[in-house]
Amino acid sequence: MVGPRSGIGSLDGFKNTIKKLPEKSKPPQKFRGNMLSESSGIAGSSLVQPSYTASAVHFDGLTSLRTDSLVSTDNGYFSFSFWAKADWPAGFAVVFITDPNVYNGPLFIGRQQYFEITLANGADFLLTYQSIDEVSGTTPTNWSHFLGAGQTDLSAGNKIIRSYVSNINFPGSTPNGPVVDSGAAFNNGTNGLQFFVGDDGQGSPFTGDLADFRIFPGVNFLTDGDISQSTRRLFIDANGKPVNPAIATAALGTPGAVLFSGDSSTFGNNQGTGGAFTLTGTLTDATTSPSD
Repeated sequence: MVGPRSGIGSLDGFKNTIKKLPEKSKPPQKFRGNMLSESSGIAGSSLVQPSYTASAVHFDGLTSLRTDSLVSTDNGYFSFSFWAKADWPAGFAVVFITDPNVYNGPLFIGRQQYFEITLANGADFLLTYQSIDEVSGTTPTNWSHFLGAGQTDLSAGNKIIRSYVSNINFPGSTPNGPVVDSGAAFNNGTNGLQFFVGDDGQGSPFTGDLADFRIFPGVNFLTDGDISQSTRRLFIDANGKPVNPAIATAALGTPGAVLFSGDSSTFGNNQGTGGAFTLTGTLTDATTSPSD
């Protein structure tokens, strides 16, 4: 393994960082959809959404998708959306990670105690985490939708990271904390770097089911510092079910750099603009769907 850079370092370094963060006493926020304008956010999200049934695949802990050189846009924005059902481990399970040898790009990890989202470029990073027991519905038998967006080209204390879990505001994201902001403004580094889905190649695999997995480097989901209800409706409907990926692609004008969707025969083919990925192991069809 290549030695870590200064700053983020390694997953062990993340563990140490998390240990230093204060425990929160605030209860989780409730879904704020009725507080947001349906017309705010990305244009085109008011389109009528036809019936859609999402296919899903199973990652068995020996399966991952990777590219050695993602084609993407590096700027101050990074957004993502995916559905997951997993028995989160005591250790780290990497859902996605950029350049795992040096940990200098965006990543999402989960474990029994919490989820963690980090946006990074070398020594500069923005990190948030949230206890699983404070996020509704994230159990091994339930599908959850994870939607996030960040802006990092801002000065210390002004960076933004927002995330929703199954239409509920992720209490760990700004401005609610806990958030670690390294200070300097930076662009998220993904272009030309390795990108892994389902593992980091170093023993932190994701075991569980995924559906409609999407990564949007360089695409802004934020409106006035939040992800508006109309933008959320591009990915998850008012009943908490998946929306056809074609809806978001049409509204955004791009499928994103990474779009994995479909059953085990098609999921590994990147339908995004970021180039082909290599499949390690075998994808199998999941026994349930987030549309169930």
